Amino acid sequence: MALKLRILTQTGEFVSAASSVEELLKVLLDTQNGTHTLSQEEDDSLRGWLLLRAQELGNGKMVGLEGQPTVCIGKTAEGRPFVRDARGDWPPIKPDFDGDTNTLL
Repeated sequence: MALKLRILTQTGEFVSAASSVEELLKVLLDTQNGTHTLSQEEDDSLRGWLLLRAQELGNGKMVGLEGQPTVCIGKTAEGRPFVRDARGDWPPIKPDFDGDTNTLL
């Protein structure tokens, strides 16, 4: 899989890892709303850039677009960065199986 260096937006402008969080989230929102389509490589790149920005946040902090609660980046209180859109959190939270099978009964 090759990551993209920049992505062409629906307005004819480019976004990249150096773009603002707001610009990157707008592209994610346009994709979520179906007004813009990304290839798998572009989607992976966009989410990777946003995840790097989320890593810079303090624990328990979130940054999103005003009026768009389903599109944001953040960092959990435990320090796990995430990107959130209508599909949920990315990367998805993996179940924590500590070997105790009685907790599932």
